[in-house]
Amino acid sequence: MATATQTTATTIPVKQGTGKSLKLVYLVAGLLMLVASIFIPPPAGMKVEAVRALAVMLTTLLWWITETLPIPITALMVPVMVHALKIIPRLTRSGSRSAIL
Repeated sequence: MATATQTTATTIPVKQGTGKSLKLVYLVAGLLMLVASIFIPPPAGMKVEAVRALAVMLTTLLWWITETLPIPITALMVPVMVHALKIIPRLTRSGSRSAIL
C-alpha cells in the first residue's frame, strides 16, 4: 500500500529594503536603454528616430510594469523623453519642420 506524502508550503523571508533597491535597478535599466539608443547604430532599413522611439516605448513599459515611478509621472515622462532624444523635430516659425523624419 502506498503512503501519501504531504507537502507544506514554505515562505521565503524578504528583507524590508529590497523593494526600493529593485526600483532603483529598474530606473537605471530604463535610463541605460535610453542612453544605449543614442549610441547604438540602427539596423539596416531603420531610422535612428525609430530606434530611439523603441527605447522610449520599452523604458516606459518597464517603468509601468514595475511601477518604478508612479504611473502618471511615467506617462508625463514620455513627451519629455521624446523631446530630449529629438525623435520628433520641433516646428519652426513658418510652421514647417526643422528636420526631416
